[in-house]
This record gives sequence, C-alpha cells and structure tokens, in this order.
Amino acid sequence: MLELLTEIQNTWQDIVLPVDKRKDCWTVSQQFRDHVKQFFPKKKYTLLEVGCYKGMTAKHLADHFTQYLGLDVNDRYLRVARLNNIFNSHVKFQKFDVYNSDWNELTFPADVVLIDARHKYEYIKQDIDNCLKRFNNALIIFDDYGAWESVFRAVNEAIDDGKLEVVKEIGVEKGQQLWPDQNNPYSYTHFGSEGLICRSSKAVFN
Repeated sequence: MLELLTEIQNTWQDIVLPVDKRKDCWTVSQQFRDHVKQFFPKKKYTLLEVGCYKGMTAKHLADHFTQYLGLDVNDRYLRVARLNNIFNSHVKFQKFDVYNSDWNELTFPADVVLIDARHKYEYIKQDIDNCLKRFNNALIIFDDYGAWESVFRAVNEAIDDGKLEVVKEIGVEKGQQLWPDQNNPYSYTHFGSEGLICRSSKAVFN
C-alpha cells in the first residue's frame, strides 16, 4: 500500500496534466498525438506501443483505438503507466524485453505498431526487422525520426532497402525546435519530422 501511495504521489503531475515532449523529453509531442488521431479512424484499429514509458501516450490515445498494449522492460515505468491508465479498461501493459525475447510470443493482434524504445541504431534496426516479421501488415509509427540521427539513419536505410514505404510525416516539423532553451541538454532542431508513419513494402491491405 505504501509503495502504491508513493507511486501516486510521484506521478501525480503526469496523471492530472497533459504532459508532452515539452515537459518530458522521453514522450511524444501533443502535435504527434493529434496527428495520429487525425490519420487513423476512431475505434477501428488496435495499437501496440513498443517502449510505453509512463503510459502518457497511451492515456491520450486510449479512446481512439479498440485495444492498446504497451510494452516496456522497466518495472517502475510499467507501474506508473498502469496508474496513468487506471480508468482505461481496454489499455493493457506488459513487461517484455523486445531485444532479448521472441516477438512471436506476442499474441496481441496489432494493426498499428508505435516504435519508441531504445534509440541506438542497431536497436532501431532490430525493432524494424522484428516488427516486419511479426506484424507484416501493420502500419508502423516511429517517434524521434527527425530528432535522433540513429533513428533517422536506421529508418531511412529500411526505406532505401525496400523494406518500408513512407505513408505520412507527423509531429513537429523539420526545422522546428521543441526546447528553445539552449541550456537544455535535450534541446535540438529537427532535421526531419518528429514522427513517421510507414508500412511494409510487402504489406497487403484489404
């Protein structure tokens, strides 16, 4: 009980405020979330979030998808994510090490996969390959595409290799800056759009 009360106290701002990338650099911008809602018809698709962090994106998109599963390997993040979505009955969270586990163990029927886990180049490449093998017909959303060179390079290589096709750019636009404070260590100007919606070049849609 004490641990639960401590978690509630530590995450109170996340629970009551619309936290986005300007407040917490490890989540996505509100513009990113709005674009996702605008692109996908409401209550038609399921979404799998790879790297759910504190469940803030799940909280904002919960009403838009029929089912939502967030994956993370961090126990504390998962506890916070569940608290943030305590009233969203169709939103679930699961501990899953996406880099050391077989994605075939995932039984969730994902129509859309949001990739926002580790941002190192080799991990993004692994995310892409695992996603294409397990959910070959899913649409794939990448966060921090234009903010992290490693993500930008891995996704562009998959596009150039014919694995992915670009569907739409979303979120903060190229050339915009999320944090005007130059003293912020995470302040950067986007050299591409914040997010990218892609699909497998071999995907077959009804």
